[in-house]
Amino acid sequence: MKQLIVWVLFIFMCPVLYAQISVTKTKVICKTNLGAQNLVYAEKDSVGVFALSLKSNNEFHGRIVAILGDKQRALTTLQSMYDYENEDGDVIELNNPTNNSAVYKKVLGVWMYVIYAEHSNRIYGYLAKKQIKKMITALEKE
Repeated sequence: MKQLIVWVLFIFMCPVLYAQISVTKTKVICKTNLGAQNLVYAEKDSVGVFALSLKSNNEFHGRIVAILGDKQRALTTLQSMYDYENEDGDVIELNNPTNNSAVYKKVLGVWMYVIYAEHSNRIYGYLAKKQIKKMITALEKE
């Protein structure tokens, strides 16, 4: 009798568990620096967004994700980052959905954006300015 009750409960719970599962499809649009800096497209429930996925300075954190939004907003953000030229150490708010901030600085002779994780000032990833142009080109072709 106990087994029958367990099976009945299991049968009634399966549709509930199945309804909670949703699939996110991801596609790498542009991969630079051996995968350390990626432009990714993610789609869930027919809503798609573009995001930057950067290797983190902290091996336990994984990757820094900066959501850029739809294609037009992503192009606008990347183009403004590419066109930006000012002084070393300027702090920039990306005004993106994940509220990332960045510092524009020269690292080993290369202009880079140090993009911080959401709500953090210690976990960050690098995005080279010259790699942004490759991402813009790949996004325009997409």
